[in-house]
Amino acid sequence: MFPAANLLAATALLCSAAASAQTFPIAGERHAYTGRSRDTVPDAPPAAYRIAPAARWYYEWPTPQPAFSYREFKSRRRVGKNQEPGYGACRPSAELPQGCGRPHQGVDIYAHYGTPIVAPEDGYIVSYRGSDVYAAPGSESRNGGAGRLFRLRGNSGYVYSFLHTMGFSARVAARAGVAKDFGEAAETPLNVPVTAGEIIGYVGGTGGVVNPHLHLEVARGGQVADPASVLREATASASLP
Repeated sequence: MFPAANLLAATALLCSAAASAQTFPIAGERHAYTGRSRDTVPDAPPAAYRIAPAARWYYEWPTPQPAFSYREFKSRRRVGKNQEPGYGACRPSAELPQGCGRPHQGVDIYAHYGTPIVAPEDGYIVSYRGSDVYAAPGSESRNGGAGRLFRLRGNSGYVYSFLHTMGFSARVAARAGVAKDFGEAAETPLNVPVTAGEIIGYVGGTGGVVNPHLHLEVARGGQVADPASVLREATASASLP
């Protein structure tokens, strides 16, 4: 038999492992990255709330590291690319419209419009806001912005922000008492419990996007983190089809 101290330590370790278990935040098959965002365009108007058939659920992962990172090219007036999808990539700013004015604080994950977004861990939906800006497929909306955004605070302490979504799942919307395609909305606090793997929303094309994708940001203690490193456990066992 195990000594009591060893048994307690083992139990604590198992509980810790269970608490940190993660699920990749998009449902469907994992595909290799292609960068062909046009493949994500729906057979529907940009404003439509339309869940994709399960046969079309997929996501491209991992998102590649940027060739032009903010760390290396900060304040350059012009860079070769400023819309790379990776974490820390150069992004233009008002002062540097063709340069490296700010870092990309999340990752863009290509997935078909209407593919489910799932909770990466147990926690709570803590807020949402909306900006209903759309553009025709292949062209970027002039007003930009995050579109329909919501945040989940996991029990681990990580806060996950989901941008450009189609909106909430019907179940989350009913618990929150809001419209699933909530549209224009100021920052609004919520306290809706969710479990890892539960469908909480859908990939959309709202805000400053060229084609549908999920922009995912992760932070802890107010500090942003690379989503790839945070989701390492969730992707380690996900094999390519």
